[in-house]
Amino acid sequence: FLLSGTVRAENYSDFGNAFVYKFSSRYNLSDQFTVRSSYSTGFRAPTLHQIYTQKSQYSFIPGQGIQVGGLVNNVSPEALLLGLDKLDAEKSKNFTIGIGGKLSRNFNFTVDYYDIQVKDRIVLGSEVTPPDAPAFEGLSDLSFFANAIDTKTSGIDAVFNYNNIMIGEGELDLTLSGNYTLKNERDGAVKNPAFVEANGQSIVNATQEALFFTSRPVTKWIFGSNYEIGKFGFSLNNTNFG
Repeated sequence: FLLSGTVRAENYSDFGNAFVYKFSSRYNLSDQFTVRSSYSTGFRAPTLHQIYTQKSQYSFIPGQGIQVGGLVNNVSPEALLLGLDKLDAEKSKNFTIGIGGKLSRNFNFTVDYYDIQVKDRIVLGSEVTPPDAPAFEGLSDLSFFANAIDTKTSGIDAVFNYNNIMIGEGELDLTLSGNYTLKNERDGAVKNPAFVEANGQSIVNATQEALFFTSRPVTKWIFGSNYEIGKFGFSLNNTNFG
């Protein structure tokens, strides 16, 4: 029976403190089977382009003249007028539990369940109507990065290996690995700024929801084979997105 753990504390000049940890365990049921589990926390800091990108886009619309839209960054004077919060790091909690086995000299496998929760995911918001104020006169729409949503993802990973199959003068190795997603969804409501809520809008629209969740395949399988003979190796791989 093995237990292990680690902790780390850091301070970053651009978004503040980060404290993360990981605990893991492994228990050998026999010479053939092993059970393991882990729990960890993590973070992903805002990138430079998410913090600082700002741009304006001008377009001519018949009957309305030149209209201006743009991307506002979270450290600009405009962000202060809009009441936008500065970007914070995304934070995650990860839990896994699984079993590994070696049923023969040539055959081994692992099957693992995972559960990942991410808080304050950074999203480039959809275009929304700016407040009705003199500072935003002539601005038709705007967008910005925000820690907009929390998400939950869970699934099963599996890997099966069968090695050292003698064929002619060479050896063949086969691998089948796959993932099955049990859950991939938003956790709770979108965190809209006050002026967006007041307009009855949302910075996360149906298209973005689809890109985050429903556009991703439920399953992915990779079947690989590798044949070695003398000084030569030949490989063939097939990937299936369900």
